Amino acid sequence: MKLRRYPLRIVFALFLLGVVSGQLFGDVSISSILETTGATLEWGPHLSLGVISAGRTQVEFSPGLSWVLVNYRHKLQVGAVTRNAKGGIQFTDTGAKAIEAAFREADAAAPPRIAAIVIDPGHGGKDPGTLEDPFLKVGLDLYAELKKRCPDKKIVLTRHDDTFVSLEKRTEIANAIKLKPNEAKIFISIHANASFDHEANGYEVWYLPPTYERDVLDPKSLSEPKRELYPIFNAMKEQEYTIQSSLLGQDILKGIHGSIGDAESNRGLKAQDWFVVRNSRMPAVLVEVGFVTNKEEAKLLHDDSYLKKLAAGICDGIVNFITRFETPGR
Repeated sequence: MKLRRYPLRIVFALFLLGVVSGQLFGDVSISSILETTGATLEWGPHLSLGVISAGRTQVEFSPGLSWVLVNYRHKLQVGAVTRNAKGGIQFTDTGAKAIEAAFREADAAAPPRIAAIVIDPGHGGKDPGTLEDPFLKVGLDLYAELKKRCPDKKIVLTRHDDTFVSLEKRTEIANAIKLKPNEAKIFISIHANASFDHEANGYEVWYLPPTYERDVLDPKSLSEPKRELYPIFNAMKEQEYTIQSSLLGQDILKGIHGSIGDAESNRGLKAQDWFVVRNSRMPAVLVEVGFVTNKEEAKLLHDDSYLKKLAAGICDGIVNFITRFETPGR
């Protein structure tokens, strides 16, 4: 049995049915869904993102949206996701039933697969930043680690030596990778930070702000009847990539902390429309590995053993994300 994809005409029909019957404004608590499905709930307060998990199935949701994401890839319209007076999460009756049906069906579906990982060492050549090239060092170490740990994946470097690669070329390399149905790719760019405050330190991960609008679909990829609805399908895919990027970023932060411990500060997950992130048509993050304007951190970024730890931590985060992506709800 394949996971139902809910064509747009069916979504509209369910919406109208909900309005007529009053179900669209039903009151089903998340605890009721957890009890019915036997699932567990994880809640990320900083992103207002919830994850319902059971078996191989995972459903991501956020209050204020009218859809949920099933197993990282399939968007399901559920009507308004709201909070009650006490802050509890509520779904419409129609939405709750659709989520419960998704759990019943998803475990029988073929799991999604990450087919390609693009590693983008920042700077290089005529754009060396303020250091020799620690970005390439981390990128090469990360490439080698991923080759060992993910032998079934296509691992791509945007540069292999100390040469300059334009920002446009970096994203072109990533976007040109072809995928089969049910396959995905991810993009990780590696950089270092700078600040007028020479005490500033630590690592952080950036993803594209949810409010940023971009084209992520090729209109030619849609069948002729769907092309006139391109803005709708593009927005849905764009929101899907935003959630996946934030989850990838969180996993990388955890991986780096697990590798280097408290040696440097974890500055967290942040949103900004960096060029390589906004122009990559896939889940994408930019990792700032430290501040070159901080003397102590600048020394660490010249230390091969420390750079290896950074690469190992980023690798751990990527592998954990892939594991969750390919076996949701584990």
